[in-house]
Amino acid sequence: MTELANGSGRVVATDIRLACNAFTVDSLHTVESPGKCPTCQPPTLSNLSLSYVAAAPPPPPPPPCPATPLAGCRKPAAPGRALLLLKDRTPDTLDALLWKWAGGAATTKADFGDPVATTNYQLCLYDQSGATPTLRLASNAPAGGTCGARPCWTGTTTGFVYADPALTPDGLATISARGAGAGAAKLLIKGKGTNLPLSGLPLGPPVRVQLSAGSGVCWEAVYTTPLTNNAGKFKAKSD
Repeated sequence: MTELANGSGRVVATDIRLACNAFTVDSLHTVESPGKCPTCQPPTLSNLSLSYVAAAPPPPPPPPCPATPLAGCRKPAAPGRALLLLKDRTPDTLDALLWKWAGGAATTKADFGDPVATTNYQLCLYDQSGATPTLRLASNAPAGGTCGARPCWTGTTTGFVYADPALTPDGLATISARGAGAGAAKLLIKGKGTNLPLSGLPLGPPVRVQLSAGSGVCWEAVYTTPLTNNAGKFKAKSD
């Protein structure tokens, strides 16, 4: 250091080991150049240990969709209140999913958990044409995270909204979960693109779609009589 002025100075690390130390000056002494103040007491320097606060660990990844549908999921308030639309196109960038669910039991914001921080979401679709249900689509919307420059999940007055322009990890673009009184809650899910794990069409009815939250609540709809069911498109309204 050269020409130290009162209360200022510069420390230059000449050894890599010094870069790991912090120094403090005893406030009872004055820092001055010896040439300017020969009677000043030298400052007391002491090493300070550096510490850091570890970042909170990310939430665990969502578990896979179960092999068979969950029991006790909330159903639409009446027949026809849930719409399912699937498109299987070439190239796979044109694949698409739309699921609308409306009604059912009264749903509060707390029922959705806290996907901004810890509650993972899964969309699971089952073909129940055989003796044992077959899982045909499984898409996850993990809790937390950043999608582009914004958080993937944001809270609203009555629920939560998910938006992922990159369509990762499983092709889900948006989720809107809105709580309300009996018969008025709404869910809207859209997905598309090559990440959407659609294992081909047509499907074998009855088809069951379930959205499950890590909070322990799930919502479902069953489709027995599709409006369209061929190699390129499935469209149906719920039973």
